Amino acid sequence: MAGAAASAVAQPLVVSEGPETSAVVFYRDRPVSTSQLLQNVRGGWIDPGLGLGLVVERRTIDIPAGEAVIRLEGLAEGVIAETATIDGLPAEVVERNLDYDLLSPGSLLARSVGQPVTVVRTNVETGAETARPAVLRAAPQGVVVEVDGRIEALDCSGLTERIVFDRVPEGLAERPTLTVRTRSERARRAEVTLAYLAGGLMWSADYVARINPDGETMSLTGWLTLANVGGSSFPAAPVQAVAGRFNREAGTDPVQPRPTYVQPACWPQDTTTNNAFGVGAGPPPPPAPGSRVERADFAKLATQSDLGDYKLYTLPEPTSVMPPQTKQVRFLEQPAVRFDRLNRYRIDEFNLDPNRIDTTELLVRTPNEQGRGLGLALPGGSVAGM
Repeated sequence: MAGAAASAVAQPLVVSEGPETSAVVFYRDRPVSTSQLLQNVRGGWIDPGLGLGLVVERRTIDIPAGEAVIRLEGLAEGVIAETATIDGLPAEVVERNLDYDLLSPGSLLARSVGQPVTVVRTNVETGAETARPAVLRAAPQGVVVEVDGRIEALDCSGLTERIVFDRVPEGLAERPTLTVRTRSERARRAEVTLAYLAGGLMWSADYVARINPDGETMSLTGWLTLANVGGSSFPAAPVQAVAGRFNREAGTDPVQPRPTYVQPACWPQDTTTNNAFGVGAGPPPPPAPGSRVERADFAKLATQSDLGDYKLYTLPEPTSVMPPQTKQVRFLEQPAVRFDRLNRYRIDEFNLDPNRIDTTELLVRTPNEQGRGLGLALPGGSVAGM
């Protein structure tokens, strides 16, 4: 058993800090109101049952001979672990794990119990700082440190106190990390493709109809609105959107990491507040007043193609989808769509007074036919007339 443990410890560790390139495919399982989508983005939340994205990453990895542990860091937030696939890995995969224990004040303290740290105290009158080596003895439900052989509870001295860590404990990461244990006959360099589904990505469709001067045709413009609230950035990424209702199995929602909070065991002197946000830290900053909304008006439109029974819309060039952000891209431009005018009058069967005056509604209607200037697949969405 000791030999096996020593062998496991001796396995080399290879870290891939992030993808070299990424591509994103946006899905949705029903038409979505863009106004509601924008409200959700500003609130930093999208129903995981509505939005879904396929993230495809390309990475170059140096694989050692024998057994090794490869850490694929920087995965998109909201990753669905069971959907991850790795292609191009020229080695036997012994096991793989997805680490959801993300870096936070609470998790940093919990993983550092028993480890050396530095306690820094600031004199509130002079501003002078003193730093003392210490050992963290208990956390995060009450932070206890050992300084010069004495046990002290942090935040109980009345001074401004903070803990400085020399390193991030193993197993903590800023974003979800996929760990793969491999076995290879020889050392080699491989270009691998990592693909997985992730939440926090959503899209909607909208149309703008303008009556032309001839009064018989209208120009119809279609816009795709892409939303990213997952907290992950996709710079200069090829982007596609899939129209059509997909069949999604229950239980395939992203696993949300459980936050570890810091709960001091006592209050600093002359205060009655409980700092639950971290050692020496105040409350988190308020959310931004609104998300960035960008309109990518490419000279070329997004191209439409078939994807089985679905329709695939491909942006004409790579674009950056950053959080929290919505990006609008044209996918339809039909300059002369013939239409019919209809006057609609609603009759109330319970009020047939002939002297009652009601207004009629003017409707603009056209069949989706090539002879009318359309004949194209149109994703469900709202229409605004001008």
